[in-house]
Order: sequence, then C-alpha cells, then structure tokens
Amino acid sequence: MNDGKITAWRHPISGVHVYEVMPHELDTVEKESLDLGQDFQFGLCSLSIFGTLFVALLLTEIKSPKLYASFVAATILFGVFSLFFLSKYFRARKSFKSTIQTIRERQVGPLGEEGRELRPAEVAQLPVAAAETIATFTADAVLVKAEDAGPRVLSATSPPAEAVQALPTQTGGEK
Repeated sequence: MNDGKITAWRHPISGVHVYEVMPHELDTVEKESLDLGQDFQFGLCSLSIFGTLFVALLLTEIKSPKLYASFVAATILFGVFSLFFLSKYFRARKSFKSTIQTIRERQVGPLGEEGRELRPAEVAQLPVAAAETIATFTADAVLVKAEDAGPRVLSATSPPAEAVQALPTQTGGEK
C-alpha cells in the first residue's frame, strides 16, 4: 500500500493548434451542429421504425382491413420521415464541413523565413508597430516601382530583402 497516496502519471501535450473564430461563425457552428445531430437521430429512429413496420407487413398476415391499412400508412409515413431527415442531415453536413473548412483556412503559418521560423517566445518579444505605420506600409507596398525591374506587386511571402529593395525612397512627405 502507498499509505493513501495515489501515483499519477502525466502525459503532457506537446502542442495545440488554436484557430480564431468570429462570433457569427461560432453561432453558425452551434446551430448547424445541433441541427445536424437532431436530424441524424430522427432519421435513424424513423428508419428503424420503418424497417420494423415493413418487415412486420411482409411476414405477418393481417386479416383486418383497417389494421392492415393503418400498418401500411404508418410504414409509408415513417419511410417519408426517414428520407426527409436523412436527406436533410446529408445536406447540412456539407454546409457544416464548409464552415469548419473556412475557419481552418484562416490559420496563419509560422513567422520568419523558411528554415528559420520564429518560436512563440521570440514572437512575443518582437516590438509592436503602430497601426497607422502598418497601414501606411501596406498601402505603399501594394504596388511599388523598382528602379530596374519595373512595377512589382509585393505580398506577404516576398523575401524581406526584395521588399526593401523594391520600396522607393520617400522624401519630404511624398508618397
């Protein structure tokens, strides 16, 4: 015995992917997931009742015409319910997957140059730039004229050295 002590083994998580979600996307995911689950449950329940009634109609001799008509009506009704809810489930599943894919595509890759990506601790130590500086740089970097290469479009994937060479020198407040 361990005198009332319990040994615990810890299995740490080495990394976690975090995705940013807009409020309307969160509402959409919540609504679609509830509808998806409910349609699937109703569809499967209706399908099992339909199967039971159908097998009962095939294997049982029902002498009363009213009872036979009620079994046929119930079988048809649950067959229609099955088709409705399961088709609704499969259509909603595509919409749900596209919402999740939209969120996943928003993931931003690592910062830094290829092969020399910055670790999260290094990113946290980077200086914060003012919002207007970033906006000015973005507006200036959309289309710039290099001295020998003509007009060039720069993107977030352009190497830093190329971006510095392509930016025109500014004097006296002109842009």
